[in-house]
This record gives sequence, C-alpha cells and structure tokens, in this order.
Amino acid sequence: MGERFKIHNPEDTPPPKKTFIIHPSRPKTFIIKEQSEAARTASDSEWFKQQNTNDCGPCLLLNSINALGIENAPRSVEEMRAEVNAIRRAANARELAPTDWFTTDDLNRFFLSRGFSVTGYSGDPGDREAQDSVVRSVNTNLEKSFDLIYTTFPGSHYRGVIPKADQEDYELLDSFSNAPQTITKMQVEALVSETLNAPKRRTGQLEAIGIVRRMQRGE
Repeated sequence: MGERFKIHNPEDTPPPKKTFIIHPSRPKTFIIKEQSEAARTASDSEWFKQQNTNDCGPCLLLNSINALGIENAPRSVEEMRAEVNAIRRAANARELAPTDWFTTDDLNRFFLSRGFSVTGYSGDPGDREAQDSVVRSVNTNLEKSFDLIYTTFPGSHYRGVIPKADQEDYELLDSFSNAPQTITKMQVEALVSETLNAPKRRTGQLEAIGIVRRMQRGE
C-alpha cells in the first residue's frame, strides 16, 4: 500500500502553520501508489558530510549514488564537480569554479546522464494561480513511484529523500548531518510543503522540488 501525503493549498486566510499549505474545503491528497523496486538504503554507504556552504549539491549527488544503484560514478566532491563540468561543456554551458554552487540544472543533467528522468517544480506562494498549478502537478506526479525527491529549502540548501527498501519509512539525505536520517511520511509531507510555501529569496529565485525516477526501457 502506498503512503498518503496530505499537502494542502492556501485559502485567503493565512495558514495556521507556516510549514503547511492549508485549504480546509479542498484538501489535496498525495498518494504514492508503490515505491520503486530498486529502492535501497543509504545507511550502509559511504557518507559525504558537507564541510562548507557550497558543496551541498555535490554531496547530495554523492550520497544518492549507492542508494540509486549508480555504477562507475564519482567518489569525491572533486570528481563530482569534474563530471558536472564535463556535462556542462557538452551542453555548451559555462563551467563552474571549484566553489560555485550547483544549480538544479546541474542535478537534473547528472541524473539524466545516468538514466533517470526528473520532473521539476518551483513554488511561489505569492501567486495563487501558479501555486494551484504546482500543487496539481506535484499531486499527479507523486501518485507514481519515485526513486528520489530533492528540495532546495531553506536558502538553496539541497536535501534529498529516498524510499527505504521496506517501503514504510524514508531516508533524509542532508549533508549537514552526520548520516542519513530515517523520517516518516508525515515528515516528508512537511518537507515538500515548506518548500512549496517558501518565500522568494532576495534574488527573486524560487525554491524547487525535483522528482527523480529511473527511466524505463524505451523512454
């Protein structure tokens, strides 16, 4: 059986909790029908802890590799940055300096290069029409199985969630922590909700969510 994710849409009145988007009359229910058969665990894998403010992107990718079953992959921050820059060159994009932050495009291109698809969203709580559209789209896509969800909240910090093999709980991949953390479906619900409800940054950039799935043969 899948887990129910209850992430609600805002009404004209302010939500009672800032980590949830509430609409009492029209709740949005997110149902994960079944998790990927390839779901693994990151708990017994090598863990990359972030040592600065700019390596959360490389660390998220490195900490995802074993859990997603990615072979012949980078094994250090330096190797990951080198591979992402190679992918950037192939896409005619500017290379990143050793201390530059990864963008969501960098994460998406890496996953695509390794046989995964990524469905991405940005949430803007100040735009009701856009917010409704994002909620509907996330609802549709979380009804399918997924291998990883990444978010950029708070303050552009990348975190990931992967389903555990037992399909009951999830693992939070946060490179500021000392190891993966087991979290419940309610905590995943809160993580996605607070990302969708996050205010724009000073740069005007919106927080983002990426839903990562292994591509099937023929896709």
